[in-house]
Amino acid sequence: EKFAQLETSGRKVIVRPRVTVDKVEALHSQLTKIDPNYSSAIMTKEHLGKVPLINQFIDTHAVITPYHVDLAKCKNHACCVELKTPPAVQELALQRQPTPVNDPANKGHFYCRNDALKVFAGDTAALTNLSDLPSQNVEKTTTKAEKKKRDTAIAKLAGKNIWSANRVRCIVTCFNCTKRRCVYSPDDLRYREAATALKQKLESVSERYSCGDLLFD
Repeated sequence: EKFAQLETSGRKVIVRPRVTVDKVEALHSQLTKIDPNYSSAIMTKEHLGKVPLINQFIDTHAVITPYHVDLAKCKNHACCVELKTPPAVQELALQRQPTPVNDPANKGHFYCRNDALKVFAGDTAALTNLSDLPSQNVEKTTTKAEKKKRDTAIAKLAGKNIWSANRVRCIVTCFNCTKRRCVYSPDDLRYREAATALKQKLESVSERYSCGDLLFD
């Protein structure tokens, strides 16, 4: 209930009920039908070697990226039950959405769904191409040495006491190592003025801040 009172970007956080026990059992039952070797003890990536038929099912029915899992029926009726979708629109129903790709004709924007489906029709590589996503392009070419040189210059410009504990204004968490990193500011007023820019920066990379990323230009 307390979590439901939170807001992000001016919108209420939606808290959905936990999955019911009967639905969990139904999922286990379906997985057992795919691979008799499956059990509820299969829980991690390392366990997948014990269920080769499930691996095969994933290869033929799923597209997986860090952002989503897309499952679709195949047309082999010995494997999947026949589609109930009318034949005239079955191809449309089975179309998978390519990951966002920059639209060269509309700088700063991705292709809309309809255009993406036309441009990348039949291109299976487009389903898992993450090269244009913000989280893949955050200071991609900046080396550790360059980051250290940059941070030293910033510290020199801001003053020798910039890293003082009483100048910590907030923290951000690295999505790679989960360590918390402090955000410093010479005074609280400057931080409040920059807080909106900080929020927008984190949202632009889907909250996937990584240690050493530049938060402010």
